[in-house]
Amino acid sequence: MNDRGQLYTIEGLAAAILMVVTAYIILNSTTLFTPGETHVIDLQLQQLGNDALAMMGTPDSYLTTKSNLTLYIENSTGSGNIDFSTNFSRYINGKTDGSDDNLQYSATIYYNSETTGIKNITFVSSRNMTGREHAETVSRLVPVSTVSNPPLNLTDLTPGQHFVLMEVTLWRA
Repeated sequence: MNDRGQLYTIEGLAAAILMVVTAYIILNSTTLFTPGETHVIDLQLQQLGNDALAMMGTPDSYLTTKSNLTLYIENSTGSGNIDFSTNFSRYINGKTDGSDDNLQYSATIYYNSETTGIKNITFVSSRNMTGREHAETVSRLVPVSTVSNPPLNLTDLTPGQHFVLMEVTLWRA
């Protein structure tokens, strides 16, 4: 007998142990997020908000001239805020498996007053932010008519057609 067979056996065992230890370390290590992966969640939240505002800002049929979003703002003295809140929450929180997500939002309307400049009005908020949440903001220009009864106490707008900016801040609770 010679010693070459024993040397190959020891080398094989050492290689096997090295491979098992390496596999164990790789499988039990923590996952590191690269900066590109963390922005995917932000983009998804932003896209979800944009899609919800686009659905609400598009008229239901070609015979309708006003979208639901316009009607919510123009009729906000009564149930406009509740209707907006119900539909917007349904759009952003609905999942394909039938369960609901836990996204919160706060909608603000900005408009240009001819006497005092840019003004804002809080339209509706599902819950107040604590300041620890990471929020994304989406916005959409909405045409409104201020003929005789101005919506949302926009009393400093002249009668006629105006555009207001609806800005919605979304966050995961």
